[in-house]
Amino acid sequence: MEPKSETKVVYDDRRKVLIQTFKQEQEIKENEKVVGHSVINREATFDEQGIRETLKTLSNQRAKCEQVIKSLKENLKDVEFTSELKELEEKLQIINNFNKAKKAKSQLEEQESNLKMVKKDIRDIKEAIGTRLKL
Repeated sequence: MEPKSETKVVYDDRRKVLIQTFKQEQEIKENEKVVGHSVINREATFDEQGIRETLKTLSNQRAKCEQVIKSLKENLKDVEFTSELKELEEKLQIINNFNKAKKAKSQLEEQESNLKMVKKDIRDIKEAIGTRLKL
């Protein structure tokens, strides 16, 4: 079950504040088995200035989201998903895997070198201490 959320907004004319109540319900799962249920309740109260700031912020977010959606739709118009593109994508994935393996190999060599140095330092310390200090 996906998290269910409810938002309720009420304007209190007497106190001149906006009250926003947010409730989110979610199942708690472990190993794909439901083991619990979580409910989160949150309430926010905004005065006149807070309402203005919140509306300003939300308007900016809406404009940004609309701009991103427009841009993404334009990008989708430019590309046709052909079998040739799918083949190129598979080849690119192979190249990415090769680059990851190459990077892992260099990191492995570096870590093995570090391990040798650490082992040598430990051995040197133990030899210097000898039996004078029990470790």
